[in-house]
Amino acid sequence: MALYFKPPRGIISYPALQNCVEERLKFFKTLSQTPDITSYGIEYLYEDSALDRAGHFTLRLAAVKDSRFLPLFIDYETRLLKLRLNSYKNGNSLLAFLKNQLRHAKECLSEGLCSDKIIGLFNAVINIFAKMLSKSYRSHVFNETHISDDKCKIFMLNVPFQYCTTLVTKRKVNLKNGYVQITCEKWLDLMLAIFYTYMKIAVNEMHYSKNVQVALADERIKSIIALVCADDYVKVTSSVILLSHIDSESKFFPLCMQNLHNVLKKKHRLAHEERFNLSLFLKDIGVSLDDSIIYWKSEYSKEHSECAQCLHKWEVNEKRYVYSIRHMYGLEGGRRNYKTRSCSYFQ
Repeated sequence: MALYFKPPRGIISYPALQNCVEERLKFFKTLSQTPDITSYGIEYLYEDSALDRAGHFTLRLAAVKDSRFLPLFIDYETRLLKLRLNSYKNGNSLLAFLKNQLRHAKECLSEGLCSDKIIGLFNAVINIFAKMLSKSYRSHVFNETHISDDKCKIFMLNVPFQYCTTLVTKRKVNLKNGYVQITCEKWLDLMLAIFYTYMKIAVNEMHYSKNVQVALADERIKSIIALVCADDYVKVTSSVILLSHIDSESKFFPLCMQNLHNVLKKKHRLAHEERFNLSLFLKDIGVSLDDSIIYWKSEYSKEHSECAQCLHKWEVNEKRYVYSIRHMYGLEGGRRNYKTRSCSYFQ
């Protein structure tokens, strides 16, 4: 079992590394069904093996290279971890997992190569796992009876809220003085939340690593990462919607975006925040920059309704609007890759 705190070491052949990625991607496609690891090259998915780590970290490079793959990658890896944790039917295997991850976290800290955010997370992991390995906690939680019990609340762990954001946003836990109260019934949720947070931080930190940039420039790594880009994972998010099709496709929009589109068509204006959110959504569903500019120009060139929140006109403010749209497409200012805000943000 692994949370992938430590990268793989040693030498691996190019065909083997390519197989690691291919078999992992094949397996990910089955996660929505009832997956069987043994059907997808078990040697490449054997927990915490060199090949397992190689596949994980190569796909992590792909997530750094293409931000569209990042949320899918983290979701797949979290679901794989859940599948593995659920496959253990006795406490000894879970204890071995905790001890192994505790050792890896300590080794990473001792190497002194971690960023401040990673150091903070590793310190929290060491503290949490040490408590879970205490005699009283492990004798209670990691036995066959408790593993299958989803209502026990006898033991409680206090975890800094920033490492359990997935639980906080879903209102699954109580907050007190900046700490999330994790009852023993939610030990599995805690593992998944920590892993999710670690992956978000780790991939973000990789953007600033010179070693990662060298790896991404390697032609062998490029050709393997191209497997991800050539697969359905990225194609799903890279479709194109033509300007002439926006109105007909709007009935398939999420209701919040469908409403903004309808309000714009009715009033010919939107408030700044609403315009920002709809622009990002259109960009992410495949509307080109040129079509986006035409889309907004066609509405803001019309006379606004009396109840519109924005009274600006395209003819007067064209440069500002064009700059704003180009900015959201990453072509102006800090050239950031802005993404549509999540459903939880709007909720």
